[in-house]
Amino acid sequence: MSRRKKTKDKRSWEARPVHQSIKNWSPADLLSVLSLIVICLAIGLPRYLLCIDFKDEGFLAYGAVRVLEGQIPNLDFFSLQPPLSFYTSAAAFKIFGISLVTLRIFGLILYILIPILIFSITRFFLPWPFALAAALPSTVIGMPLYTFVPLSVWQGITAVLAALFFYIQSIRSGRHRWAFLSGLFTAASILKKNQG
Repeated sequence: MSRRKKTKDKRSWEARPVHQSIKNWSPADLLSVLSLIVICLAIGLPRYLLCIDFKDEGFLAYGAVRVLEGQIPNLDFFSLQPPLSFYTSAAAFKIFGISLVTLRIFGLILYILIPILIFSITRFFLPWPFALAAALPSTVIGMPLYTFVPLSVWQGITAVLAALFFYIQSIRSGRHRWAFLSGLFTAASILKKNQG
């Protein structure tokens, strides 16, 4: 009987999931994500085209254009940024056209994704008000202070958060496809790391 009691006590201290997957989200969860998007757009849209940063932004844009021309970072041209940041920016240029506005839109998308991913990860463990409280600081701290340039650090943070989200989703659901996506985003985050 004492062994049974210890097992019961041990289970009472274990973290219990609040929900198993996004499919189980309540209307309050969806409203929270929608409010995060609205807050990000309210902060981001008036500011994302302010101040052109020709140093970092121009360097990233020119490197992406060189990648579109078939050149390889650190082989054909010197690069302070990790190679994958040029390739993702080049992909954005290929889809939306070569422009600094394209980079800003890409940065705005990353800016919106970061709070949503923080909310989604926190939501695995806590109720929606706490998950929303965890995500709200990322709407004002971070990219709005850095003119929405999709530098490798923001791409890397987004990749790490996505990898963590898919990893937890894989454990909760027991499906390997989520683990595969987690591995892909982990690899992407490594290729976006600045070597100091």
